[in-house]
Amino acid sequence: MSAETIHLALPRTGRMVHRPSQSLLVLLDRACLFLVILWLSRAWYFPSSITTDAAPGIRVIDLAFQAACLYGALRLLMLRPTAVVLAEPLFLLFLLLGVSSLLTTSAFGNTLGMVRTSLLFFATCIFFRYRFQPPDISRTVLDLLGALLVLSVLAALFIPFGTMQGFDAGRWKGVFGHKNALGQCAAFSLILLCGCWRSRTAPCRRDWVFGAATLACLAGAQSATALGVAALGLGVLALNRLFSRARVPWSVAMASQVLLAAGAVLLLPSVLAPLAQLLGRDITFTGRTEIWARFLDFAWQRPWTGWGWATIDSSEHMLPLVRLALGLPTIQTPHSGYLSLFVELGLPALMVYCLWLLLVFFGSTRRALLRLDPVWSLRAALAAGLALLNGFESTAQASPSLWLFALLVIGTRKRVIWR
Repeated sequence: MSAETIHLALPRTGRMVHRPSQSLLVLLDRACLFLVILWLSRAWYFPSSITTDAAPGIRVIDLAFQAACLYGALRLLMLRPTAVVLAEPLFLLFLLLGVSSLLTTSAFGNTLGMVRTSLLFFATCIFFRYRFQPPDISRTVLDLLGALLVLSVLAALFIPFGTMQGFDAGRWKGVFGHKNALGQCAAFSLILLCGCWRSRTAPCRRDWVFGAATLACLAGAQSATALGVAALGLGVLALNRLFSRARVPWSVAMASQVLLAAGAVLLLPSVLAPLAQLLGRDITFTGRTEIWARFLDFAWQRPWTGWGWATIDSSEHMLPLVRLALGLPTIQTPHSGYLSLFVELGLPALMVYCLWLLLVFFGSTRRALLRLDPVWSLRAALAAGLALLNGFESTAQASPSLWLFALLVIGTRKRVIWR
């Protein structure tokens, strides 16, 4: 790691503050962190009851999130942005490819809005990386998500609104808009909770309550994707723990993980049918294979440039044709983060994103084994979870999400001197 020093005009978190201006900045920094996490939880978004993203309530919440990201980006300017932003050069390259889609997009307004949001979100996450320590951020995330999951348990048990209706009747959605959103939040919280306990952060009483609520929500939502993501994330944490305790050389440990991943891919075709039956699903992953085939037709029409970032839901012909062909009038996404990127940004951006995610996983695993640092093991587990989640859901991928937030705020940092 470079020894370059970065100056930041704020005291460290927890240090006595004497100047009112600094006290205000500390308060604003924490408010910004809280607001960003709340928005990313998506507990406020109910697509079944809100017909448009331009609804007044949605606009207010979105504008508050945009304001928080703008604040974080401006605070980043108090550092030396060049040294800080280059902490994630591959993801920055991906963002530049997203910006270039403005030249070929089929919906300029949507793409411009997505580019603006993604750049501000990236800058805000890098600011949080330098402004707060990982335990401080994880504590804030756990408290907020834990409270939402506890409320979800209560809503599912005592309020009809807390359960799904129609095809998924009886499954929990809590205070979220859909069971899959609840399941993803619970999976993320479970990985984060176990990772924090692994880092010797003493669990407080509310952590036990949050843990029980998380398991209840995972079981109640019955989201196969969320269960798989949680299992994979916990498996990565356990494997890194095993390698660390056994003092296995990092090169051997990395090779073992590559072989395990390759073996899982090779065995997947033979275990797919029984696995789907075990999870109560069919071989089409609840109709996803048909959706993927339809969107792939559009992807191959513009394989190198894509249709433009955030154009799937704005296209006048893409979604209507897919809905008509499949008889699914409410479908909004391809149900695959990788396919969403392929359709919107093309193969180059998809390859850069996958390479970045791969390097995050292996780089974090390497640091976890060399430094015996569980924070890096947590980052590797979250990267593995996001990689699997992207296969079956479009809600995370490279757009602002809890998963992307965690991968960006945890990372290598240059030494910061507070003044």
